[in-house]
Amino acid sequence: MKTSLYLAVVAALAALLFHPLGTALPYADDFFFITLVRQLEEPWRLLTQDSLGLYFFRPVVMYFWWITDALFGDHYAAHYAANVAVHLGCATALFALARSLSISTALAAISAIAFAVHPTPVSATAWLSDRFDLFAALFGLVSLIGVQRLLTRGSTAWAAGAVVAAFAAMLSKETGFAFPVIGLLMLAWVEPRDAAAPAKARFRLGIALVATALAALALRTMALRSGGDALFFGGGLLAALANGTLKWLRFLPDFVVAEAGSVAAVCVWLAALMILLVAALQAAWRGAYDRGLARTVVIGLALMLLVALAQSPVVGASGIFAYHLAGRPEGSVLFDWVVSNRYYYLSLAGFFLVLGALAEGVRHSILTRGVRRAAVASSVVAAVAIVALLTGARATGRDWSRFTRTQDAALIAAGIEAFGGSHKWPAGCKIFLLGTPAYSKNYLYGADTIVKYALPRGHSLMGCLVQTEVAPWFHIAEHRKLGSVEPLEVITSRGRPYPPLQVGNLAIYYLRIPDSDAVRQDLSSRFFEFDGQRFVEVTEAVRDGRRPVRFYDNRPPG
Repeated sequence: MKTSLYLAVVAALAALLFHPLGTALPYADDFFFITLVRQLEEPWRLLTQDSLGLYFFRPVVMYFWWITDALFGDHYAAHYAANVAVHLGCATALFALARSLSISTALAAISAIAFAVHPTPVSATAWLSDRFDLFAALFGLVSLIGVQRLLTRGSTAWAAGAVVAAFAAMLSKETGFAFPVIGLLMLAWVEPRDAAAPAKARFRLGIALVATALAALALRTMALRSGGDALFFGGGLLAALANGTLKWLRFLPDFVVAEAGSVAAVCVWLAALMILLVAALQAAWRGAYDRGLARTVVIGLALMLLVALAQSPVVGASGIFAYHLAGRPEGSVLFDWVVSNRYYYLSLAGFFLVLGALAEGVRHSILTRGVRRAAVASSVVAAVAIVALLTGARATGRDWSRFTRTQDAALIAAGIEAFGGSHKWPAGCKIFLLGTPAYSKNYLYGADTIVKYALPRGHSLMGCLVQTEVAPWFHIAEHRKLGSVEPLEVITSRGRPYPPLQVGNLAIYYLRIPDSDAVRQDLSSRFFEFDGQRFVEVTEAVRDGRRPVRFYDNRPPG
């Protein structure tokens, strides 16, 4: 398969993958990022400081959030198109990496296309907030291409590009720290046919990768506040790494199989995998694998496992939900599965690199035996498997699009009508939205930014706090307008208050709601009940006890 033909296929895939997502809307964390970048008066701060207040420092993608919102605004089809474009860029980088590692053009293309249409990477692409994984993968794969180009061509320009791309990957997501390690592995294991670069050039690149990793780690350490990692490292560093990695490995088969689409499609994909593995074992028996292909397999496996290790603290503290056709997900279960796919996005790139290397060994075995019919049969199996994966990916895209349009539609519309527009709110007000748990768990925990994401910059509601009976994970407000957060309380971390994170004119608050009469009787608080269509004010009924309210403390003890 010529490279030009591969690019034509990628263009066709772009249309096929984007079409089901064309009507999707933001969901969950998307509202937080949109609210933050729209209300921030100095977007350059996204590049220079922590803008989440947790374990994460991801300035490259945070700034990309601002760029896409500035370009596309409320045209969310364009936001999804940007995600699909970056995802296909990752597939193309995987193709180029496979080619640089001496996998034939046809098999490199098949591996990259299979990655592009596999339901797990596509599902991660479908959630806008997963673009951190996409960018880490894109820059990281480009970095590995640069390392290999130095080895095979002695290109100092590619070596410089490898360093820059590795730095961008590490500042896109924590998984990016896997790539300098893999780059060092590639520099240490050099096959004679790839020894175009002298030892000094390889040594200089290795030192540059280490220095870049240390610089990225130093920036991250300076940007993050102490205490932000308590959620992930509460049991100790080694325990977090071990527990998270083992948990990731336990669920890996579910996300390789990815029971999305139809039973027939899943069976075809599994059959293709089994055929490849059996053929690879036969090829290995005949000695079809040389050290170069073994090196490629090791690089792919290292990518899978190092990425798992890098994100293990988050995986260990998070829920992972696999998708099973036996009980098709409804409601938030679909969201839980889509979110879980981000833990396997980058690792599946390594997985398909391994499959490409195994298939290359099978090709060598077939060619030495002169069996042309087997080559044709293999092509047919690969094509059918790719079509099967594509049907599953498109089905997931349709499910996600339908889900985001219907799950919270009534609540979102009611919130915008009741609290946005020309409404004027006094600075420091607290708005409580009652009765939402029966409609949406997502709204229950994200009311503040779900209500505020559609506001124009500087709207009076930005000087208020919005919540349900449960404090949202984040409040975003104009800190100069808000003043005191009482009667809400600042959470604690390691026994100390965890203060709001100031980002320019905004502050991100981490609060809890005490279940007390002080909240119910607070004069700055107003209460609204959702009746299925709109929010109706019930403040007086709450204060005189006619409308009982219980507040739930969803924050773990600090």
